[in-house]
Amino acid sequence: MHAAPHHGDAFRPSLPVVLTVAEVKRENDEMATVFFPVPDTQEAARDGLDLTSFAPGQFFMVWLPRLDEKPYAIAYLDEGRFGITVQRRGPFSTRLCRLEPGSRAGLRGPFGRGFWNVEDYAASERVALVGGGCGMAVLAVLADKLPRAAIVQGARSANLLLYVDRFEGQVVFTDDGSAGRRGFPTEWLEEQVEGGAL
Repeated sequence: MHAAPHHGDAFRPSLPVVLTVAEVKRENDEMATVFFPVPDTQEAARDGLDLTSFAPGQFFMVWLPRLDEKPYAIAYLDEGRFGITVQRRGPFSTRLCRLEPGSRAGLRGPFGRGFWNVEDYAASERVALVGGGCGMAVLAVLADKLPRAAIVQGARSANLLLYVDRFEGQVVFTDDGSAGRRGFPTEWLEEQVEGGAL
């Protein structure tokens, strides 16, 4: 028997809550987003999966039977479903990327500390979210809460960009110049700071 989690606990001793995959979206050549239905919040929270207390920047443990358990950020969250974006690297992430609708996986969390004072910046235009690769997954739900923030993404090449159609007006950099500007997002950030926009 495991202890029931309490809201705000830093440590949640629990077993994974097993959910059925609803959809898998291939994001690019290396990444996929695995979507799950939002479970009954009260029951799931009691068992160790509390989506209502999630703050952008926190992570969830994802468990695949007979394989392992690894930490992932939630990249999508609405009333009906949530999704984790996975970059294919080792055996665990490769298996996760290959899940199909109807497959099952266990989740528990959230863990860690989220970004602080997000609400204080919701109306500000002097905010930039800068990331690249799978780091964009961590910023994605934060971007949903900061609709006026500039979003700047970097990738090695065009075929590795993430959420290209999700965030309108995002600034894109690629190492090889195959999409957006050639270079690095930090160049844009430096320009904005020097120009007084941020």
